[in-house]
Amino acid sequence: MLPRADKRVWKSCKTTKCNSWFQTRSWPGMTGIEFLSTVKKMYPDTFRVLLTGQADMNIVIEAINKGEVYRYLNKPVRKEELMITFNQCLEHHRVICENRDLTHKTMVQNEELISLNLRLEELNNAKAKTLELSQEILERLPVAVIGITGNREIALTNNAAKRIIQSLQMVPPGSDISEVLPNEILEAVNLSMSSGSSLDPVRFIWNRTVIRAMIEPLNENGKTRGCIIAFETQDIG
Repeated sequence: MLPRADKRVWKSCKTTKCNSWFQTRSWPGMTGIEFLSTVKKMYPDTFRVLLTGQADMNIVIEAINKGEVYRYLNKPVRKEELMITFNQCLEHHRVICENRDLTHKTMVQNEELISLNLRLEELNNAKAKTLELSQEILERLPVAVIGITGNREIALTNNAAKRIIQSLQMVPPGSDISEVLPNEILEAVNLSMSSGSSLDPVRFIWNRTVIRAMIEPLNENGKTRGCIIAFETQDIG
């Protein structure tokens, strides 16, 4: 845009959004540099180019300091040079706009990610509290329970089970069930998990106590992931 020094120029500045502004140095009542300085305040993203026939280094310095010009062209300017400069201004403006949009999108995505992380943290905290409550409920159950993995390892035990089979108190989760359970239970567990079905209760004697064990396999999509053993006791008279 090559404006003339009259009121229509200021009106154009206020109503037209420009990405490049080409300006001559000499104006009636105002220099081109002063005008470009004003344009800079109104449109900070415009690429400002000063055209002048006076090859003076002080003019160049003033144009850079006050108008923050993108280019400085000496008159007379060839049409080809003018078009090259104009296209460069357009390309640089496009890149700046794309970078600004990308920065904005990144900020929005970061805010969304922060919000998502906070939500996940809330869900994890809620899940942790639920698991803690579930563990407390399991520990306080009056029924003795042992959880077995598909690899025949102890996944969990509650206090009632540890009171019946004291050796459970000495082994951590992940221990092989053959280390603590009698052969009658081991055989029943293997049979239940191999068939994927419940069996009749298994009775055995442990420390002068008759124990009735009920085994329930945990099946998923036709595969057995483990089993649960529940115990009932009866003292020998």
